[in-house]
Amino acid sequence: MRGAEFTGLENPIDSGSFVDVINGVIGFLTPFGYAVLVIIILWGGFQMMTSGGDPKGYAAGRKTLVWAAVGFAVLFLARTISDAAQEFFK
Repeated sequence: MRGAEFTGLENPIDSGSFVDVINGVIGFLTPFGYAVLVIIILWGGFQMMTSGGDPKGYAAGRKTLVWAAVGFAVLFLARTISDAAQEFFK
């Protein structure tokens, strides 16, 4: 009895390298991240506007906006670094 011959596997991912896969994932998730970022900025502004002069409420809104800025930096750097990696590994 003879075994089956291996004919190879077809690549289900339309990428040729690991960097291409990472760029694809980042490219797919980035718009969702920006949408969440807008919601968080609006929430932080809402917290500040509705604090009614309460320093704790205002500080909570400010803290939310600071973390939104950190999130923006992470999103921006992720895309920038992945683009630079793609150019570096060509």
